[in-house]
Amino acid sequence: MSTDIPYSLPRVAPTYGRPPYAYRECPQLIVVFRSSAAALRALVPEPLVPNPDDLAFLMIGTMRTDEFGDYNESIVAVPAAVEERVGSYVVFHHVDAEKPMVAGREIMGWPKRLGEVTWTEESGCITACTERDGVTLVRARADLAGPARPEDLSLSPTWLNLKVIPSVADDAPPDVAQITATTLLDVAIGDARRGTASLELTSTAADPVGRLEVHEVVGAVHALLSFDLPGGEVVHDYVAASTRRDQAAIGAVA
Repeated sequence: MSTDIPYSLPRVAPTYGRPPYAYRECPQLIVVFRSSAAALRALVPEPLVPNPDDLAFLMIGTMRTDEFGDYNESIVAVPAAVEERVGSYVVFHHVDAEKPMVAGREIMGWPKRLGEVTWTEESGCITACTERDGVTLVRARADLAGPARPEDLSLSPTWLNLKVIPSVADDAPPDVAQITATTLLDVAIGDARRGTASLELTSTAADPVGRLEVHEVVGAVHALLSFDLPGGEVVHDYVAASTRRDQAAIGAVA
């Protein structure tokens, strides 16, 4: 590729540099909940398979990075698998800063949107909210009771995303349609505390977060997370799969 092509746009002042990105001591609240098989199947694209226990989780807090500075984000995700690859598929994702939003969407396909993400802690009680266009989409409260156990921190370090880049041509399929996998490296967990929690997810036409029904809150953990975010890999390519099907159909007719 020409050396005149930058890693990100605009060409004269790229928005972000190449991964890996270092995240250090990021306070995160993780609330695990049980939804329904129907809700998970409707929100997780094939060939990904949602977990058989119908679990999903909220991760909300502050990210502290070398590349993007400090920002707040809210993720609603579903543990899922594609063939032998297990990870967490990101269904809804809101951030309060432009730079990490653009980088996440363009590189890995994180479905980031700008929103207002806030959280507070007082005497072991954490409250967290995600708002967009004046509507509270996520409201969580956790009462922390004691140190977390190893089984409370068993989420996969691999994140799965649907990356889509539309074609510039009218009525054409996307130029890029992929399931990507990004695995966090050198994950370190500090000051991990567990407790009970409540969680409300609300929908708007633009942000149907409430489609991921909350049937039961399983528990909550608050921890300081440190890790490196590298580049990832493509684990399923819809465009390539469609091309193979078309070629096979042409061969069968011939």
